[in-house]
Amino acid sequence: MGAGIVLLIWIIVFAIVSGILGWICFFIVYLIVRKKPYKNKGFLYALSLLTPFIFLFSELFIGLIGECFVTDKVDCGFGDYWKAPLNEKFCISAVDDPERAFVHTYEDVNYRIGCGIVKYLWQNEDTVTALCVDKDSTFSLFAFPVYAETYDTLFYQADKDQTDAILQERKLSKNDSMIPDVFFAKAQQKAHRVEAPIRHSIVVLILVGLWWGIIRKIKKEKDPLIVKD
Repeated sequence: MGAGIVLLIWIIVFAIVSGILGWICFFIVYLIVRKKPYKNKGFLYALSLLTPFIFLFSELFIGLIGECFVTDKVDCGFGDYWKAPLNEKFCISAVDDPERAFVHTYEDVNYRIGCGIVKYLWQNEDTVTALCVDKDSTFSLFAFPVYAETYDTLFYQADKDQTDAILQERKLSKNDSMIPDVFFAKAQQKAHRVEAPIRHSIVVLILVGLWWGIIRKIKKEKDPLIVKD
């Protein structure tokens, strides 16, 4: 699916969820203010219906704007494309299926390291290590120093028994590894660690401002025909 179709699906899902939550909010607000001596309660009722729409769609579209600032080296899979950095020159990417990822340079997706797909990854502060499996079920292991533009071939096209022995020797346990899908998710989370709090704060400020403004307005316009309980 392309990015446009994915965006359309998200819009439809958000619209349905917002509609359900909107009526729940409306019912709660109605029970709270129905006997209050205020004119123009319709403003409150309308805002209660729209609050979930404003929240979810603000998160969506502000998030898309934030995505533009991080997609140089990280792509979350929007439009069925995933990408995450390994070091200054090399990255891992996948199309359609995040479990069928390849290692290549940022400049040229066809300049691939190894012949197979990435099966497991190990990450520490200095190095990302990737185990790749070829079509003939042989394995290759590559190490990518995080702050460099090079990589090291630790072994190339070994069979399963040799691979298990070498991984054990290098203390690389599969229990401590990540599949590509998890690696993409962690890279995305790291890329948005600044953008996400800003996005959430903007959305909350928008909603607080709207509710504060409406409540302040209707409190000034009490209806003399409604007796306060």
